[in-house]
Amino acid sequence: MHTRLTSDNKTKFLNTLKSNSLDFTYKNALYVIDFAVKEANELIEDSLTSVYQMLTSESSISRYYVSNERVYKDDWRYNRYDGYKPQEECKRVLDYRFIFSSWSNFGQYDFQRGLNESAAKFTDDLMVVFRLLGYSNVRTDRTYQSMSPGGKIIVTGTDTSGKEIELLHVKYYGKGTRHLKFDSHAMLRFNVAVAKILGWCRSREEYAQETEAKKAPTESVWSVADDMRITPNAMLALAVK
Repeated sequence: MHTRLTSDNKTKFLNTLKSNSLDFTYKNALYVIDFAVKEANELIEDSLTSVYQMLTSESSISRYYVSNERVYKDDWRYNRYDGYKPQEECKRVLDYRFIFSSWSNFGQYDFQRGLNESAAKFTDDLMVVFRLLGYSNVRTDRTYQSMSPGGKIIVTGTDTSGKEIELLHVKYYGKGTRHLKFDSHAMLRFNVAVAKILGWCRSREEYAQETEAKKAPTESVWSVADDMRITPNAMLALAVK
């Protein structure tokens, strides 16, 4: 489970399970598994959509949906539930290449080597996203501690055909900016999965029409949002491990 949830949702999931602890009986075990599956699937979807929302800025949006009647408001990223529902009113497609602005990427003192906690968490959460999108063996090419201002991390993973892909390049600068370049197919999977989870599109054809794409996403791309969900049997297997 820890590989499928963002940092915040891992903590939320564990706290929820702890607060619902029961005596160990067969009946209680079935209840806990059922509860854990439902809770985990909600948090898995939230892990994907929350990162998508966090990445959204005026510069990261490639285009808006054809049916959009409301344009992006810059204060949304900092107060996303301020008077309207972004999942309903800001249907969008993220670009595969953009600059993300943060307060800082590195510590203020010489002994604070490598990426700071915020930048490390940012990278970890993006790796979770790639796992949810169906990539395996997701990893970075260098440690966070080895990073210095202007340095680059490459996130790689294996796709469903067994091919190794450079999923993401991120350059971290001292002023707090993060320059991101996603693999274009991975970003397509990300955009489509979020669109399906948030109910922006009900079919592959509607997605192509709304985003003015040249062709509809494949069935395998459209099914990503369903494939990331955990079943009770899978939860039992994880528990045994």
